[in-house]
Amino acid sequence: MSKLKPSPIEAASETVIRNICAQGAINGCKTDTEIAKKIGMSRTLFSERKRNPRLLRLEEIIMASMSLKCSLAWLVTDHKGEYKDEP
Repeated sequence: MSKLKPSPIEAASETVIRNICAQGAINGCKTDTEIAKKIGMSRTLFSERKRNPRLLRLEEIIMASMSLKCSLAWLVTDHKGEYKDEP
């Protein structure tokens, strides 16, 4: 059976969580725990959002943007393929 294509909302949510993790790494956060602390979220809540990114709330995305010192536009833009080590 073929895998279903994700809905636009699911794809956008996955992009946001991937970018939060990437920006966390840029800011020196090596673990989910460090990223969660940096953006003012509990580790368990961050892990839940990572498993199911559709649950991300606007307030959480805004806090991530402010804490990680990046724009909301950067967080919602798909950056796949912009770097040589990415597929």
